[in-house]
Amino acid sequence: MAQLKTEFEKMGYEKCTTLLNSGNVIFDGSCEDLESMALTISKHIGDVFGFPIHTIVVLFKTISNLLKDSPFEGIEVTKDTR
Repeated sequence: MAQLKTEFEKMGYEKCTTLLNSGNVIFDGSCEDLESMALTISKHIGDVFGFPIHTIVVLFKTISNLLKDSPFEGIEVTKDTR
């Protein structure tokens, strides 16, 4: 995860943080085309690690709105909940 963070920094992104060992990265960056950003990141990371890496870029605003909507409210959490 440390190398993943370093690679994002090399691409010019700031405030990079990795989440656990999930392969998820939170970072600051600007882009008008998220699809293009995802392809650029995917290519760079794939070249570095030596295998294809599918990448999805989601804006903080989108995730924040999902949390505000409480999509799992009322769902009982059990050992079978995934």
